[in-house]
Amino acid sequence: MRAALVNVGIGNIDSVERALRYLGVPYHTISDPVALSAATHVVLPGVGAYRAGMEALRAHGLVEPLRELAEAGNTRIIGVCLGMQLLGTYSEEGDCEGLGLLPFRVERMQADPAAGLKVPHVGYASVQGYRPEGLFAGFGERADFYFTHSYAVRDVGAPCNPGLCVHGEPFVAAFDAGSICGAQFHPEKSQDNGLRLLKNFFSS
Repeated sequence: MRAALVNVGIGNIDSVERALRYLGVPYHTISDPVALSAATHVVLPGVGAYRAGMEALRAHGLVEPLRELAEAGNTRIIGVCLGMQLLGTYSEEGDCEGLGLLPFRVERMQADPAAGLKVPHVGYASVQGYRPEGLFAGFGERADFYFTHSYAVRDVGAPCNPGLCVHGEPFVAAFDAGSICGAQFHPEKSQDNGLRLLKNFFSS
């Protein structure tokens, strides 16, 4: 296994690196397409604005290589937080097109002060509805993960094993679509559950 942790300046990756080191995952931090091509597993983390994330990937020449890896289907790719959102086709944030690795859109979450619903959605929340296999192997009927986000994916739009969370309305908290996976939450900040999910990703 040879893991690549994408670092193009769209988020602090220190906590992700600590999680990978704890799990004993051999990885390289990369920011160019040449290094990406040798990877068996790719982690695309990110925080911040959608358009800035896409511009950073484009500036480092990674958009087409990521699309080619996804099309070939031989490399496991996981997007984390903003990284998951970037895997889709479009985001309302910045009215911006994404990588298009899967046919989903990213929408603004709606606050409801009267019901106690705040945006951004921050803190631990339960994820459920998944099959206990693949990315979710070894989990019970529900598991808690740490979130911080203002935009969400309602439907991945592709055959997958989704885990759902509810904040006003249901949204996709994580999914396993074979070679392409996503986690809206921060697994690297979600203690044992997050570490287990990352371990599952690298185990297949």
